[in-house]
Amino acid sequence: MRRPAAFRDPTDLLDTVRRVVASRGPLNEPPERTDASIDRFLVSMRTLGEGLVDLTALAVASSRRWVMIASEWRGEAPQSNRYWQLLAFEDRTAIVEVVSNSYLAPACRHTATAEQRLREIGWRAPHRGVSPNWWAAATEPLASTDRIAREASLAMRDVLGFAETTKLLVTLFEFSYRAPTAARREWPDQPW
Repeated sequence: MRRPAAFRDPTDLLDTVRRVVASRGPLNEPPERTDASIDRFLVSMRTLGEGLVDLTALAVASSRRWVMIASEWRGEAPQSNRYWQLLAFEDRTAIVEVVSNSYLAPACRHTATAEQRLREIGWRAPHRGVSPNWWAAATEPLASTDRIAREASLAMRDVLGFAETTKLLVTLFEFSYRAPTAARREWPDQPW
């Protein structure tokens, strides 16, 4: 794995991500699946929080499919498997997820209070056939990513426990899996 670039300023991070998104080939070219095609950035929770509206807007406004994952970082590997992720589709819809207890070690699992907080923020519980994680779906083209960014920041801070100074590994890559976009799926009683 390439060493991730470190950023303290959300503007520098946004400019770098903008270059990554713009550098991809024509739409008819499938994304590469090499380590070189996966971009990784080290940021503090504060930096990510300050840039999250613009970062999600960039991914959602692209005519391609993007995944952005934020997970805690200490040293050369993520510290825990606690993460938040955005799946942005070419039709400006999105699915956002927070890892569920199905993927967490016993010592890292969400408490009942944390899961209640996810519900209060607007997240849906893991649902067989929809998502194994806590999720929300923007099924209409997004005019704004403010809500996604606000709810993501709350989940990362209040549930995942990412403090302002927590170092995060942000991973960004294209995905070619041609499942239906958020607008074309069947959703159980969705919040958005």
